[in-house]
Amino acid sequence: MSRAREGQLFIGRLNRNTRVRDLEEVFETYGRLTRCDIKYGGMYSVTGFVFINFTKVWRISCLRNALYSNFDF
Repeated sequence: MSRAREGQLFIGRLNRNTRVRDLEEVFETYGRLTRCDIKYGGMYSVTGFVFINFTKVWRISCLRNALYSNFDF
C-alpha cells in the first residue's frame, strides 16, 4: 500500500444529505483530518462515498478497531 493511501479511509453508501461538516464532527474525535471529500455518482444518485485522510496514519487503525469492535460476526 502506498504511503498516501495508508492514512486514507473509504466509506461508501452515504446518504445524499450527508455533509462534510457532519463527517468532520464524527471523525475528528479520532484525529485531525486533512481531507474529507464526498463524491456522488450523478444527479440521480441516491448514495455517495467519501475519502477521509488523517494527519496521523495510525489513527486509521484506532478508528477501524473502534468500528469493528461494535459488530458481532
